[in-house]
Amino acid sequence: MVAKAVGVSSMTASRALRGEGRVSAETVARVKAAAERLGYRPNPLVQTLMAGIRDKRVVLQAGIAWIEAYEAGARPEVLATVENGARKRAESLGFSLELVRVRAGEGDAATWRRVFRARGIRAGVVAPLPPQLSTLDMPWDDFAFAAVGRSLMRPALSYVMAHHHHGVERVLAELGARGFRRVGLLLSKDMDRRVEHAALMAFTFAGRKGAGMKTAYAFYDGWSQADFRRWIQTERPEVVLGGYPVVEKFLRDSGVEIPGEVGFATLSWRPDFVEQAGMRQRMAELGAVAVDLVVAQLHRNERGVPPVPKAVLIEGEWMEGATLPGEARALRIRRFKA
Repeated sequence: MVAKAVGVSSMTASRALRGEGRVSAETVARVKAAAERLGYRPNPLVQTLMAGIRDKRVVLQAGIAWIEAYEAGARPEVLATVENGARKRAESLGFSLELVRVRAGEGDAATWRRVFRARGIRAGVVAPLPPQLSTLDMPWDDFAFAAVGRSLMRPALSYVMAHHHHGVERVLAELGARGFRRVGLLLSKDMDRRVEHAALMAFTFAGRKGAGMKTAYAFYDGWSQADFRRWIQTERPEVVLGGYPVVEKFLRDSGVEIPGEVGFATLSWRPDFVEQAGMRQRMAELGAVAVDLVVAQLHRNERGVPPVPKAVLIEGEWMEGATLPGEARALRIRRFKA
């Protein structure tokens, strides 16, 4: 119906409506105008059927870009886990996952549009960005996009990230059940921004709701070993929560004995720090759900920045570890070194 009204083939009309193939901008505009005028809407049942066919065949017929701005040797190790989760989900749905490494000052939206089309890429997942970046120049209007985390501030895409608020609540519940009442939190400003202050909000609320828990927090950016030690001596926490596993190392380097003087629990447990107690964020699932978000957009024939971005929060898992002492009262009688 639409193809006949415009005077093009059904294949050309289909490609114009999906934003695929080599169709001129003029033809795309004419096809979309005719579709709007005739009240054409894609059949969701047909799209669902085709999605099922792709799933059974597992044919890598289209690509999803994994957009990463870290240099190869500088990417955080955890990104590999997120990427692998995205790759497995993409391939199970009939897509390939194509690494697209973005470097500051190289390429613009028009360049990446050509690259994506040449490589058969139909959608993109923006991986967590380095601290110095908060936006990218991408062809946002022409493809389906989603992000992992909230390091990308503009444009506002649908995104997936760990449920940091619930994560802190779970950690504090575990500590409370063990009898701990004085808890400290050490965060970097970059992490606080990336998690949209969720961890800090949950932590400070716990200290104010009359649950008998005394809380204190600080941002450790630029701290020396003496600053870590001084904060411990001033606030006298029984347990310290750290946004990254390396916070434990900072404390040990400053002379704090863990768990002899202070217990430690991480908010971002990793298998290479298996001795730490804390919350394991489901990193592979973050990548998989980000792929789900863009594939759902493709099935609905949606492109561009969504008018109403969606946020998907993934629950974490509590992990036992040797950095928490068995008895809370043992810490209450400790004596700090000068």
